[in-house]
Amino acid sequence: MLKKILLGRREYKVVAGIGLLSMTREIAEAGVNELIECGEVKPKDAKGIVDSLVQRSEEQKQAIRDMARIEIEQALHDSNFATKEDLEKLSKKIDALVKQSKKG
Repeated sequence: MLKKILLGRREYKVVAGIGLLSMTREIAEAGVNELIECGEVKPKDAKGIVDSLVQRSEEQKQAIRDMARIEIEQALHDSNFATKEDLEKLSKKIDALVKQSKKG
């Protein structure tokens, strides 16, 4: 499983994708342990590899969240819905008109 994520000699590169996005520390540790058993990874390197995989996974998740937020904001802007700011301004105007009508 993790062999598909780790490429190259003892040096490794992380492949972005669904597998990486669902990477938990436990999954990374299990995969690295398999590689240790096969002799492809030295035990002393295991913690660094696991930490790197988990960090990259979190970075990828955050990048997707950021892209989704940007796309949602753009879609809302393009659809011309009232924003929270718009509603707050409108509410203040209504409050001012109500106060004005009570005076007059």
